[in-house]
Amino acid sequence: MDIDFGKYKSVDAIEDDIKDIVIQGATNVALATFAGMHLTLAQVQEKGVLTSKGVIDRVLETGDRLANARPNEPLARNGLRFVSYMMRTRGAYAEPFENIPTVLDQLITEYELMVRTAKNRIVEHSREIMKLRDPFRPEKDGDVNEILTHCHSSTVERVIINQDKEVDNFKAVCTETRPHYQGRITATNLVRAGVDTTMVADSEASVFIIGRGGVNVDVVLLGCDEIVANGGFINKVGSWQIALSSYYASVPVYVVTPLLKMEVDTKFKLPKIEEREAKEVWEDAPEGLTISNPAFDYVDPHLIDGYLTEFGVIKPDMLMRTVQKEYGWLF
Repeated sequence: MDIDFGKYKSVDAIEDDIKDIVIQGATNVALATFAGMHLTLAQVQEKGVLTSKGVIDRVLETGDRLANARPNEPLARNGLRFVSYMMRTRGAYAEPFENIPTVLDQLITEYELMVRTAKNRIVEHSREIMKLRDPFRPEKDGDVNEILTHCHSSTVERVIINQDKEVDNFKAVCTETRPHYQGRITATNLVRAGVDTTMVADSEASVFIIGRGGVNVDVVLLGCDEIVANGGFINKVGSWQIALSSYYASVPVYVVTPLLKMEVDTKFKLPKIEEREAKEVWEDAPEGLTISNPAFDYVDPHLIDGYLTEFGVIKPDMLMRTVQKEYGWLF
């Protein structure tokens, strides 16, 4: 879903839309964070902040505020880390005041390009997982023809659409994804792209995974909101039960994500899962009823066959080593 970030005139409006899931998806939240930083940069230039440090601090404060508007958004937080790290290592604090806005703008744009490039490279690498070699089901050897996904990931969408162009008789299954029905975004975009698409209720996904829904799923592709240092990941609630069903049905599960979503602080503890308001599930629920509404699931690494990343397919136990090599500025 493309968002016109130029329409926003205040950081408050951007923050509200992130919290209210008007701006949704890790990439859009990251882009919204950068849009807020650009906006702040323009505003402090107009007001005439007198020092280089003042400009930098103000922009980074905005980035921190927006990147943490929701708890499970490391792509945005890592963008802030990138800008802060590069400002220090490239000597930006020593730049003349008049150069600071240009330096900041260039770094924000550099990270935006890094995110977009990573997504393109993921699609290029997707053929690595689109050939099946199953010694227990030799009749399934060959191209992936049937895929199931959950929630909405723009990169998963692109991988599916690309595969549909490569093979005949291709089918995709997507979930409704309650309570916000983000799966409808996926379904709409896939149908518009000409993909033979079936939507199922979240609770029905396992029926299709085990081959009793009329579609024999070859591969499960899941998006990702946050990569955990132990090789697990955080994604829309319902992901764990899909991964568990796939594990027992011997259907491979691949997480489609740039490694820029790694939250390095999870080396020490699992991330906190965002709990949303009960009214999202049932607005006029009976008084006294307790409603649980977590936004995400944590999925264990042993349920994951691999991560489809900008550096190719990576096993869960190799994620941290790859991130250290490719994105050392995160540490």
